Amino acid sequence: MATEAKDKAQDFAAGLATKILKVMDDVKSIAKDGTNDFHKYKFASDAAILTAVRVAMIKHKLVALPSQEVCDRSPDGMTTVKVVYTLIDAETGYSCQSTAFGQGQDKGDKGVYKAATGAEKYFLLKSFMIPTGDDPEADTRTDAQPARAASSTRPAGGKATATKAPAKVEEITDREEVQ
Repeated sequence: MATEAKDKAQDFAAGLATKILKVMDDVKSIAKDGTNDFHKYKFASDAAILTAVRVAMIKHKLVALPSQEVCDRSPDGMTTVKVVYTLIDAETGYSCQSTAFGQGQDKGDKGVYKAATGAEKYFLLKSFMIPTGDDPEADTRTDAQPARAASSTRPAGGKATATKAPAKVEEITDREEVQ
């Protein structure tokens, strides 16, 4: 009986993972459609992210419910929120949780909303691994160096092995090929 329940839970988890993969397949990337003129950067707006992800989530019967756990506001107007999202497979009821943080700078009444929006965008982009066409950790000072070709090493008595990952994930079809 316990094994049957465990198998069912694994089936539900696999079903949720499959639906997440389908959303990832539907939402390949989101273009940066907004500009922060003050700080001079482009960003993917909340509306663009929600529009793309919402359609795919509805199509694949997924629901995300937020629960704000923490909200702190500093004297300088920086609001930080911690939001726990429950991602639910609407067909089975199986769910998983993910925590996202957001910050918003506003001395008026919009700090919480800005922080909550940041947490929501982070949750959606990271949960479904959606690129926006940049690297948030990019550093133009160090990234401008010439790219190095992948190096090869030849273990003693063995054949050469490349340190570069395969170009396509589809090329790895068996777990043993990775090891």
